[in-house]
Amino acid sequence: MSSESPPTDAVRIVSLHVYPIKGCRALDLASSRVLVTGLEFDRRWMFVDESSRFLSQRECASLALIDVELEPAHITLRAAGHPALRCPVGDGGRTRRVTIWKDECAARESPVDTRGWLQRVTGVRGQLVEGIDGEARVCDPAFTGSDPGRAFFPDAYSLLLANSASLAALNERLDQPLPMNRFRPNIVIEGAQAFA
Repeated sequence: MSSESPPTDAVRIVSLHVYPIKGCRALDLASSRVLVTGLEFDRRWMFVDESSRFLSQRECASLALIDVELEPAHITLRAAGHPALRCPVGDGGRTRRVTIWKDECAARESPVDTRGWLQRVTGVRGQLVEGIDGEARVCDPAFTGSDPGRAFFPDAYSLLLANSASLAALNERLDQPLPMNRFRPNIVIEGAQAFA
C-alpha cells in the first residue's frame, strides 16, 4: 500500500451537517451556503442558563433528544412525548450578554420563554438565544492562524471537517466503536488517508 496521499480529486464530501441549536440534533443537508461563520444556520442558536452561560451536552446530555425544524421566520423544537415549541427568529427578542467558554458576546433572546419546556424535556432550565449578525465571536488565533475566523456558538471554529478514514483508524483501537455523529462534524470526507 502506498504512503502517498491520494490525488485531490479522489477526496470527496460524503455528508454535510448543521446543528442549528448547540447540543441538539443535526440536520443532514444535500448542500449549504458557506458564510464567514461557517455553514448557514450552524449553531446559530443555543440555550443559556440563568447566569447566561451556554448549555451543551456535557452538562445536559438530553439536549441530544431535541429535533430542530427551521422555517423562514420560526424555529420549532420537538422532543418525543412533548408538545412542539415554535419560536420566532430574527428581530424581536431582547439582547443580552451570553458566555460561551471564555468568550462573551451579544445574543438575542427568543421572545418565547423556553425555560419550562426545556426543563420538562431535559431536566434543565434554559432560555433559547440567537446569534446576532455582526456579533459573532472571533475564533482563537492560536489555532486559526493570522486570519482568525468568526463563529456564533460552536466550541471553537466556524467549521469542523472529519475524515471517515480517521474515524475507522480510531475505531480499530477501541473496544466499542464510535459513530461519526459523536464528533458532530459539519463536513465528512472520504478518500483521504487517516489523519491526513
